[in-house]
Amino acid sequence: MATINLFIHSPGSAISSERRLPSTVPLHQLKGQLERITGVPPMDQVLSLHSARTDDPDVRAVLIAQLQGDDKSLEDYGVREGMSIKVQDTRPAPLANQFLDDSQVEKFELSEEAYAQRRDTVLAYKQRNKMGRFDPSHPSNDASSASSNAAKYCEPLPPDFKLGARCEVDTVASGAGKRGTVRFIGETEFGAGPGAAAAGGKWIGVEYDEPVGKNDGSVAGKRYFSCRLKYGGFARPDKVKVGDYPEEEIDLEDDDAEL
Repeated sequence: MATINLFIHSPGSAISSERRLPSTVPLHQLKGQLERITGVPPMDQVLSLHSARTDDPDVRAVLIAQLQGDDKSLEDYGVREGMSIKVQDTRPAPLANQFLDDSQVEKFELSEEAYAQRRDTVLAYKQRNKMGRFDPSHPSNDASSASSNAAKYCEPLPPDFKLGARCEVDTVASGAGKRGTVRFIGETEFGAGPGAAAAGGKWIGVEYDEPVGKNDGSVAGKRYFSCRLKYGGFARPDKVKVGDYPEEEIDLEDDDAEL
């Protein structure tokens, strides 16, 4: 199955994504996969093919074709690498946005002090069982830990750590890596906790392929690089692997796969 690198833009759901898509499958099958990315049901999708990405006002995108005919494929419309598919949502705005606007959702918030006083939390469990940083033998309790981290983060980086390099960032919480592009290498004015702040040293700024980040390349009013909101993040060099990490492809064979 032939695949091609395209930008996906759904203005109604504020979704922008770069994906490798199959160019030879019928549009009705492709719409099912686009629903996973944009949240727009196939019957409510109006697709158009453009010469470049349509989510960037600084990029001039020319309309190539309106994608009509469920049995046709992208190849039938002369699709090329780097083009963009705009997914318009024909549903009424209140219906289309009912799952996007969380401003009316009541949120439960717990202060750090209140959380620390509870005895039914993970933190309390670790304290009782002397696990992690509460273990007297844990490296973070060693006076030499900060100086050790400082030396590690100030060491020269391998030559493949360059701006524009493709990378994958380890994420312990999810167990899966987040792919993106290196946009910043150097020291910052922020830290990620007492140990990291004391250590100083280099950070790697990454523009992620998906909105899985925490910022737009700026932290606490200081800009280190520019990208879309939620597409930017920073990680220590030992959490970043540089190499051949292409955009994730959509698997059309597994309708239950998560994207």
